[in-house]
Parts: sequence; C-alpha cells; structure tokens
Amino acid sequence: MMARCHVCDGQMAPANSTLTRLRGGRRIQIVDVPVRRCSSCGEEWLSARVIKAMDQLIAANPGATVLDYSGPEDDSLSETHSV
Repeated sequence: MMARCHVCDGQMAPANSTLTRLRGGRRIQIVDVPVRRCSSCGEEWLSARVIKAMDQLIAANPGATVLDYSGPEDDSLSETHSV
C-alpha cells in the first residue's frame, strides 16, 4: 500500500533529491538523498534513518559545502519527517 501525502492526499513514491542543511551558519547541499515525494504536489518526506545519516555525513566532512549522500536508502516510512 502506497503512503499518502499529508498535504494533498496524493501518492508518495521513492525519489532522490538535493537538500540544503544549515550547520554553524553555513549552507551544505547534500546530493542524491533518498526521499518519498508526492506525485501531485511535490511534498517530500525523509525517514529518521536518512536524517541521521545526513547528520553523520556533515559531521565527518567539516568545511564541505556540497556532499554526495552515501547512507542507507529510505526503506521505511514508519518514522518520517517533512522536508
């Protein structure tokens, strides 16, 4: 069963996205992040597991402004967060 978007009730599907995080006053782009994206409105969700992996990636690469995501895939919607 596909997850439904909490914004428009559209269908959420796996996708990849480029996200920007702010850390210590600097902007960090993370490329190729696995998300769930609504096919109707474009709302994106991240799993807690992906958020944790992004935080670890940022911590392991101080000073970087662009990073390629290399963590786990978004295989669970049990705990998701809107982007």
